[in-house]
Amino acid sequence: MTTASVQQTLDSVIDSIANASLEERNEIRTEEEIMDCFLDELNDFKKAFTKRATDIIDISERMSSLTWYSNPDEDTLKKLYSLIVLAKDARRLMVIKYVQCNGLRTKGIAKDAISFYKEAMDDLKEAYIDLERVFFTYPKDEEFQKINLKIAS
Repeated sequence: MTTASVQQTLDSVIDSIANASLEERNEIRTEEEIMDCFLDELNDFKKAFTKRATDIIDISERMSSLTWYSNPDEDTLKKLYSLIVLAKDARRLMVIKYVQCNGLRTKGIAKDAISFYKEAMDDLKEAYIDLERVFFTYPKDEEFQKINLKIAS
């Protein structure tokens, strides 16, 4: 190594350690500040989880209202099928997130928000299963059709 390259390396390392030291100095917090930051993050997490669950419950309710529709045309059936496929995929992703966060729930962290999220997942599943049955399973079920005709007459 030449003297010039050593000097260049020294200057670079000195600048890097000075910046790291300054960043550390700016990040020094009291225990109370650290706890406040942690609690703020936890609150944000709970709010986001609850908001997502509330949105999913709203979607599930709107999906459930579709089960009362009768005589769908082919285009409507295609859209219903797409909705069911999307809902199944959304729920699959929600299950992954729930499993990732379930350890927190069992430790009592964000327990209510995570449990509410689980309820929303279950509502979504029920909504897409109902749609699937009403529009794709029951119309092909001869026994169901016979009973339905008896009820209608």
